[in-house]
Order: sequence, then structure tokens, then C-alpha cells
Amino acid sequence: MTELENKKDLELLESKNEDTKNEEEEDEEIEKKPKVKKERTEKQKQQFEEAKKKKAENALKRRQQKEEEEKQRQKELEEKIVKKAIILKKKQIKSQKILDKIPDEEEEPKVDKVVEKVIQRLRQVEKKPIEKPAPPEVYKSKFKFYN
Repeated sequence: MTELENKKDLELLESKNEDTKNEEEEDEEIEKKPKVKKERTEKQKQQFEEAKKKKAENALKRRQQKEEEEKQRQKELEEKIVKKAIILKKKQIKSQKILDKIPDEEEEPKVDKVVEKVIQRLRQVEKKPIEKPAPPEVYKSKFKFYN
């Protein structure tokens, strides 16, 4: 009887293998078939074309707006640079006018006066005796420690 049971088991296994092979073949056939898309209606096609046009218009508007903003930023930057340049030029002119007002002859006597003042200060420093710093006070503790 064991042989009969084994034969039956083998037949069942073979039939199952055949079934799975058939299922695999069917799956492959299904995968190979191209998907058929549902055809769009005329109204859907019109709406899609309108959406494409609207998208293109919006993209153009955004691009133009960005260009305008960039031009505006560039113009503001140029104005700031020009203002800074004007301020620097005015400072340069003022400093040049001040330098032009000072005569060259007065510079020599000023140097002599400065040298005389330095010499006077040195003489005063020589006359003053050097004070010795006071000896530091001995720190006395409020507490008494017993050893």
C-alpha cells in the first residue's frame, strides 16, 4: 500500500506543478500584452490644451517678473555705489582743500616747538625723585589657628 500511496502523491505533485506552470505562463502572457489606454473625449482634450496654454502663460509671467525684480535690484545697487562714490570724492576734495590751506613754511617751526616741549618734559622728569612704593601691609587674620 505504501507504493500506491507514493504513486498517488507523485501524481498529485505533478498535477500541482503543471497547474503552477500554467499559471506562470498565463501571468507572462498578461504582462506581455500592452496596456490599452482609454481614449480621451474631445472635451478632455480641449481642457488639456487650455491647461497647457495657461501653464505657459504663467511661466512667462513669472519669468518676466523675475527679470524686472533683477533689474530693480541692479538699479538700486548702482545707485548705492554712485552715492558712496560721491561721498568718498567729497571727503577727498575736503582733505585736499585742508592740505592746500596749510602753508609749507609753518611746518618747520612746529617741529622745533614740539622738540622744545619734549626736552622740557624730560627735564621735569629728571628733577622729580623716584618714589619707592610703600611696603605691603602684613595681612592679619581675624581668626586664630592652633597647631
